[in-house]
Amino acid sequence: MSALANIFKIPELRRRLNSQHGHYRFIAPTFGTEESRNAVRADVNLSPPAVEAAAPVGLPTWAGAAVPGSPNAPICWIQGSWTVPSIQVPPGIPGEYFAACPWVGIDGLNNATNILQVGCAAQIAAGIVGYSFWWQWRPGDSQPINFPIAAGDAISATIKLAPGSNSSAGILFTNDSKRARSNFGVTAAPGFPVAGVSAEWVVEFVSNLGHLADFGLLNFTNCAVGAVSGASTDLRSATPLFMQDANRNILAASQITNPASVAVRFVRSA
Repeated sequence: MSALANIFKIPELRRRLNSQHGHYRFIAPTFGTEESRNAVRADVNLSPPAVEAAAPVGLPTWAGAAVPGSPNAPICWIQGSWTVPSIQVPPGIPGEYFAACPWVGIDGLNNATNILQVGCAAQIAAGIVGYSFWWQWRPGDSQPINFPIAAGDAISATIKLAPGSNSSAGILFTNDSKRARSNFGVTAAPGFPVAGVSAEWVVEFVSNLGHLADFGLLNFTNCAVGAVSGASTDLRSATPLFMQDANRNILAASQITNPASVAVRFVRSA
């Protein structure tokens, strides 16, 4: 068994993965150039939210849901699915650059800022709409992933820490609409492991990509999370996260619609 296959061998997670995309074609991952990394990157110049989980929580750049871990049972895997949004320029907002970035990740709340995340970027640049996959282990830069993606595609993503480790992990993602999958291993920068104190399903406003794009209604589904203890759960204990600006205007709202789904709705741009 390969080291990467060993990461995903937890029975509950293996069952979920096999039922969802056991027969998809595998595409070996390749990664973007430095030029594309500068064009499509998470906002590494801003610190991620550091708040104590409560329901609901307003944050300046995130909307979605978060599940807390515990000191005795830190989170070691997360899974979620969503549809790539068909974004638009919000009415009345001047400018040429707009973006919205859905992702799933581990850590980011309770002062655990070394986030491991994978997602996609939906961008408008001078009237041209583009989509891309990316992953990031903060505080490192985001890394574009060369993989087929388009508006309306159904996406699934899984992150799983290696057994006994909080500084190496496997990332598995699929384009369910194109029946394609890929996976690869990642390692944290020295001294920046994840703590496993939270797991998130988020649409992010990334300010260095421009204004928040109108992404309509985005539903995260198949939401599940697992702990080192072997226990797994869904959104029953989740905290809804809504996005608000400095004047407390709501930019994006969220609602947990069932134990495995959270709906994130665009309200206005910033």
